Amino acid sequence: FPVTIFAVEVKTDFLADKTGNIAVEYESWGKPSGIATTSARHWVFVIPNKIALFVETTRLKEIARRFYQEGRVTLGGDLDKSKMVLIPITELIHG
Repeated sequence: FPVTIFAVEVKTDFLADKTGNIAVEYESWGKPSGIATTSARHWVFVIPNKIALFVETTRLKEIARRFYQEGRVTLGGDLDKSKMVLIPITELIHG
């Protein structure tokens, strides 16, 4: 019985329900991180008490690039040292 093993990034976004966006990190403390360095084939975004979204990394990168180019970026994380692109939840569901 063959088994396939692959890495999955799992992120919990506590503000997504209020903002309508998922924040995807691409840089932290001046170095590439998150979506820019992942080796995962899929990402799962957990919105507490709502849903979990399962997205292929290649699709997530395409969507993130588009919203990055539109300037939908913000700072966050510890001491606001992480840079993140904001992706509307509806884009991940319907896009």
